[in-house]
Amino acid sequence: MILINAIAPIFLIVLFGWCLGRAKLVSPSISAALMQYVFYAAAPAIVFYAVISNPIDKLLYWQFWLAYPLSLVTIILLTALFFKFILRKSGFVAMVAGFGAAMANTVIIGYPILSGFIGHFAAIPMAITVLVFAVIIIPAVIFVYELKLSSTQSKSNGLVNIIKSAIIGTVKNPMIIGVILGLIISLSHITLPKPLHSFAFIVGESIIPVALFAVGLDLSDFKLECNLADVSIITFINLVIAPLVTIAIALLLHLSPRFAVALVIFSTVPTAKTLYVIAGKYRIYNKQVAAIISLTTVFSIITIPLFVFITKLIWPSVFKG
Repeated sequence: MILINAIAPIFLIVLFGWCLGRAKLVSPSISAALMQYVFYAAAPAIVFYAVISNPIDKLLYWQFWLAYPLSLVTIILLTALFFKFILRKSGFVAMVAGFGAAMANTVIIGYPILSGFIGHFAAIPMAITVLVFAVIIIPAVIFVYELKLSSTQSKSNGLVNIIKSAIIGTVKNPMIIGVILGLIISLSHITLPKPLHSFAFIVGESIIPVALFAVGLDLSDFKLECNLADVSIITFINLVIAPLVTIAIALLLHLSPRFAVALVIFSTVPTAKTLYVIAGKYRIYNKQVAAIISLTTVFSIITIPLFVFITKLIWPSVFKG
């Protein structure tokens, strides 16, 4: 029953947004504005709140810092190799397929689900995933797209500019700023005034309804505009193979139960919209990426409860209460 109570509201909010969008009672176009609110306000607030409310050693749990990037790289490489050597796709398509299979939406969908089981502590592993994304994954995606651009149009921003943009983007990322401010408060042993503490909590908590409602609105306006073959394979890898890989890594590295569950649940959620933002900027493979995000969102309704149940069998202590 605890699984149903934690997961069902998540998908009901998404469904609510989809229904209002389809009925044209709320314009799907406002989903972009809602996502901006999540990115610039709610997500940084919940990360800040989690950092000041938990011991610092939780954020420095090195096994998760190792496990998360290891799981991403493993999924990316397995998918890319399959597309390159089995399906005979180009190197570019193979790499984008890998990113599509591995880049999970840990903030918009992963956090709301995980917080249903471990509360605000869920923001700690979420903050780590954001840092890994900002420093490693996003620059890697941009680099692959730049290589493709240079091969087709004989122009590119160059490796130095890519690294420079990655560093600037990381420093300016609101969630990174939230982590840094939280660390400053915690390490300085500053007691935050109760109104500010409550402010961070209230704004942070809004991430769940606002983000999920925006996802539903987005889906209500989706139109499939590409071939389904590759997209379906990537969707299967994202929703089925990736969680199995993370379960194996969590067991191999002997992660503590809460971090192990976080690793697995974060791998079960749909592909992150960040990939579409990059693909849309370059206008290369962007329709396929949009389809991957939409299909993984729809079919995760089936696979997320399945893998949450499996994690409950492996790490039952996390789900008590």
